Amino acid sequence: MLLNAHGAADNIIFSPKERCSAEVLMDNSGKGAITVKWEIYPEDWYKKNNTNNIIKPKQVLGTILSASDLKVNIQTPQLPGPYRLFAAIYDSYGHVATCNTPFYVMAK
Repeated sequence: MLLNAHGAADNIIFSPKERCSAEVLMDNSGKGAITVKWEIYPEDWYKKNNTNNIIKPKQVLGTILSASDLKVNIQTPQLPGPYRLFAAIYDSYGHVATCNTPFYVMAK
């Protein structure tokens, strides 16, 4: 997945409510239809006793502006902090693949 042409290993920093785009890079030459579910969640860095939190963070609603095939246009969350863009890709044969990219929203 690329977010504004940057990968997960890059330091991706946006301003609050900034518009950007993302795309999943995959071979879509098969005959099955593809559906992509896009979601943004706050990053969960909280650890109690060095154990990951088992409570799923709440999805940030209103950030997915439009989606088509393997591409999406988003508006970053208003609150500063770390986030992740997730994509779940489904085909008509019952297969699923997932990917995600972290990014940070920083107030100017």
